[in-house]
Amino acid sequence: LDPKNESSSAEAAPGEGNEKVKFPMDVEIDFGEQGLSFARRAYRIANVPKMKYIGLLSQTPDGSFALVSKGSSGIQMEIYTAESYPSDRFDHTSISFPRLLAYDVSTTRSYASLIRADGTIQVIQNKISSIVTACKDSSF
Repeated sequence: LDPKNESSSAEAAPGEGNEKVKFPMDVEIDFGEQGLSFARRAYRIANVPKMKYIGLLSQTPDGSFALVSKGSSGIQMEIYTAESYPSDRFDHTSISFPRLLAYDVSTTRSYASLIRADGTIQVIQNKISSIVTACKDSSF
């Protein structure tokens, strides 16, 4: 063997010398008319602040959603309202429900029921606007 390693019987590693290295091509994916909007929603959800969430109450087609968390004064609704396209950000509002004992969502997820500590039940449409309106109700 040459001490300067100028002549060796071993072949050059791929990418060294004059040989071309072929990399596999990525498969082309067509997302149709929807395009990459799902990626914007996924990015938005991935950047939700860390908290002790106990459930997802509502998720709307525009990317807005309402999560339920346990706060120091009882159940809290964490409302994340999607900003308009092309933004991938959201506005966050935290609303405390000190008298809310429990909540439930219908099997179709079209309605939500809010169960108060006094035993009354309020059924609302499972939409962000309905949740916010219910939050403003003084009985909570």
